This record gives sequence, structure tokens and C-alpha cells, in this order.
Amino acid sequence: MDFQLLSIFIKNSIILRSLFLYSVAFLLAINCNSQNKNVINWLTQHSLEISSTEVDSIIDRPINTFPSSFISAKIYGLGGSSHQHTEFNKLKSSITKYLITNNNLNFLYFEESYGAAHDLNEYLQSGKGDLRKLVKEFRQKTWQNSEVLDFFQWLKNYNDTKADADKVSVYGIDPMFNYNIVQLLRDIHGNKNFELTNEEEKILTKYSKEVFQPYKIKNINQEIKLLTELQKRIQVSDQFNSQTEDAVLALEALKSYIFFINEPKQSVRDRNMMSLIVSNMEQEKNFKKGMVWSHNLHIKKTSLPDLNANKATLFPKNTPSLGKRLKKKFKKDYYSIGFDFGFGKLAKIDKNGNRETGTLSQPFPNTFSEVLFEVPFDFFFFDFQEASKNKSMKNFIKSEKKYLNIGGGGLLPKYAKKALAKDPLFDLYDGLIYVREVSLNSKIP
Repeated sequence: MDFQLLSIFIKNSIILRSLFLYSVAFLLAINCNSQNKNVINWLTQHSLEISSTEVDSIIDRPINTFPSSFISAKIYGLGGSSHQHTEFNKLKSSITKYLITNNNLNFLYFEESYGAAHDLNEYLQSGKGDLRKLVKEFRQKTWQNSEVLDFFQWLKNYNDTKADADKVSVYGIDPMFNYNIVQLLRDIHGNKNFELTNEEEKILTKYSKEVFQPYKIKNINQEIKLLTELQKRIQVSDQFNSQTEDAVLALEALKSYIFFINEPKQSVRDRNMMSLIVSNMEQEKNFKKGMVWSHNLHIKKTSLPDLNANKATLFPKNTPSLGKRLKKKFKKDYYSIGFDFGFGKLAKIDKNGNRETGTLSQPFPNTFSEVLFEVPFDFFFFDFQEASKNKSMKNFIKSEKKYLNIGGGGLLPKYAKKALAKDPLFDLYDGLIYVREVSLNSKIP
């Protein structure tokens, strides 16, 4: 009899426990739905909707429609949850045009080789070269598209209306490539702007061939020391001019490449991106404001993955991103904007630039995008400081939800879950641009 009572008690306890857990889950779901509705309502009323025409050009927006922290910043980071989408590149272009036209932006740093960007900058300043060919020479194939081409054509037209001191300049900051760096240095050296020792000549000869095959450099410290000494010698020379300024920056780019090829890690890559930006800012007397074009992973204010770590978490604390370095140095003068999207075309891109495509039909569950998708705008921007003044928005952007980060090679929808990360939005960026539907970049005809 006691055994029967015990059995009944245990059975009833299990039922009651199940009912309790179900009730808690039900109440949490109701609360979550209520919070999400509040977030959607706030964004509908207070976010900055971007019309379809403004995706191409937002220049005519009154400057007071943007948050003061955005307008007052000295350097900006524009990201993207992928490198492959038309809308991201168009919006980057539109915002950059706005800041150039209305807010003194005059330097653009983008995730491209120093050498290819240098050739592009020559075209933007003087008209030397053919723009279509120059864009096709980019080492990052993700930039070889019509949207980027159209932006640089706009920038050339803008520069044509300005005095030399007021033109916008472009610099490549990706240390993965040594394209054209040594040839640039030899051209400047050929004009008798500086002398080379035998040891320096040997280093230039060693890195004159374009190589992307990491290897350990036995005498890396000596090479870096010699190149640094050459930089200093050029800087104190009586012949220091615009050409030798280029040489100093090209040498910095070459050192960055040597560091990366010796130790091909994301931490090394972002550290040297930072080095190139700071070197340029310190050397350019005309610098007013700068813009970084890159991926969300680089412009965000937290850490980034280390590709060589066997058991790397997505954001190990000991590998600061470019954005984290910029935030540390410039504090409130650095403003980063991340990008996210709801659905659309995805592609896997091979080493020859060929694309296999597929369609992501809806946002993944338990992501920021799942909630943002319900806002009735195709494109919108919101600032996190402004948003955090609202309780529901503060809880939303400070919660740990998932979000997509698709690398340069792209991926197909069936593998997209592998690109999900989890962090509070508030920690990552200062603001976010959301795109409901994305399409793939247009190839240059």
C-alpha cells in the first residue's frame, strides 16, 4: 500500500513539474513576444528609413537627421555581413558620398591591396589609367563589381571639381598582398628620391614577385629593421616630397605584408591594417576624416577569429579586431556601422571567381534578424545610443542573439548556420543598417 502511494505521489509530482515548466515557458514566450513587439514598434517610429532612391544616394538628407555621435566622428567603419551583396555596396557608397559632400570626409581606407589601391588613387587624383581595368586589378575579387566601379566613377567626377588639397584619397590596407608595392618603390627610387643599400636592394628583389604562400621568414626581424631604417632615412631627407611620402607608406605596406606572410593570422592582419591607417593619418597633412570599408568582422569593436587556432572560438578575447583597435585609439571619434539582412541570394565563390548560388528564404530563428525583419521597411538604420534610451530596445541590443557573418568566399544557404555567431549588438557596433532582401553583386561587363 505504501508503495502504491509513493508511486502515485511520484507520478503526480512529475505531472505538476511538467505543468510548472510549461507554464514558465509559456509566460516567457508571451513576455518575449511582447518585448519583440515593443522593439518593432520603436524601430518603426524612430529608426531612419532609407528609401530605395537613397540607397544610391542619400546626399540630400538634412544633416540633423543623423545622430550627433555619427556626425562628430573622425573615423568611420562601414561593414557588411558579407562581401557579396549589391545592397551593402550601394549603401556603403551612399553613406560615403554623404559624408564626403556634407561632413569633410576625405580619406577612404578599404580592404584591398596597397598597390592596387595606389594605382586607383593615381587615377582619382590625376586621371592616369583606365578605371574599369584598375578595378579589375583589385586583389580582393569581392570588390570587382559594378557597384564599386560606379562609386569610384562618382568619386573621380567629384575630385575633378576640387582643388588638389580638397580631393578625396583612397588607400588599401589589406596586408595579405604585395601587389605592385616593390614596383612603386623602384619607380620612386628611379627618380633619385632616395638611395638604397645593397641589403635593402636584396629585400626589394626578394619581395618583387607577387606571392600569396605563407612561410616562415628566418631573418624577419633584420628585414623589418632595415626597412624601418630606410623609412626614417627618407623622412629626414632634404628631398622629402609627395613621392617620398608615397615611398614611406609603401614601405609600411611591405612590412605589413612581411609580417602577415610570416604569420598568416587574422590578429596579425588586423593589427597591420591598423598600422597602415595610423601611418597614413599621421603623414597626411590634409587629413580631416576617414572611412574604412571592410567586413563586419573587421570594423566591429570586439575581438575576431584567429584562423590558425585549432580550437578557436569565434571571438577570442586576445585577438582584437581592427575596429577594437580603432575604438581604443579614437574612442568616441570612431563610429562603426554593421550590416545585417533578412533573406536573399547567397553564393559560394571559388578561387577563379565562379559562383554557385542559392537562396536563403527567411531569417534564422533566434537571431537579431528574425526580429528586425518584422520592421516594415526595406532598408533602415538605427543608432544604438539613441535606441538604448528605450527599455525594450536596450534589452534587445544588449541581449545575446545570433547573427550571420559570411566570409569573402561566401557560402550556400545549406551551410549558412555554420556562419552564425552570438554576441550583443551593442558591443559590436555603434549602429546598424538592416536590409530586408539582398541580391548578389553585379559583375563588371
